[in-house]
Amino acid sequence: MSNDSTTFRQAEQLESLVQRQLLGRVRVRRFRVLVQEQGVVLQGCASTYYAKQLAQHAAMEVSGLPILANEIKVQRVEREPRVLSQHVPSQKGEIRC
Repeated sequence: MSNDSTTFRQAEQLESLVQRQLLGRVRVRRFRVLVQEQGVVLQGCASTYYAKQLAQHAAMEVSGLPILANEIKVQRVEREPRVLSQHVPSQKGEIRC
């Protein structure tokens, strides 16, 4: 098994564990964990800074790894549907809320 596939599985497991920790408390949309040699990077979208902070604490708790960066964006949830013709693709690695 390659190192990349092990890292990918590790990231998926961490994402799932963190989401379970947050269940019923807050929601982080498009939540992703990037596992690196020195620690983890969190990405996603939250509607409050409180949700962002809870996700970081849950990730520290379940991973035991240092958080290198918390890139979870705080953005109010849009209530109106987006118009597809105005969709702008995100830059590589950028999470769009």
